[in-house]
Amino acid sequence: MENLSEKEIRKIVREEMAVLQNENDKKQCNSMIPETITYAEAVKRYTCDRKAIKRAVDSKKIDAYKPGKSYLLDLTQADAWFMSTKVHRRSRDPRK
Repeated sequence: MENLSEKEIRKIVREEMAVLQNENDKKQCNSMIPETITYAEAVKRYTCDRKAIKRAVDSKKIDAYKPGKSYLLDLTQADAWFMSTKVHRRSRDPRK
């Protein structure tokens, strides 16, 4: 093993710290970006038509993003919207 000067050791440590910082920055950035799906994926996932999903986006129940030509929907909000559409079954007895 060769002997490294203090200057060389500091340079290596700085480089390693820069790499670790860059990886940490990427992780933080990725954690800020929500998981998304397209309209077509949402239509398949929730078995409804595109208009229903568009109405949810228009009423701000689902956030939509347009980074390019296609729209992306926030998956967590889309799932929450879908769960909010649950139909409660009525009782057959009119007195209840």
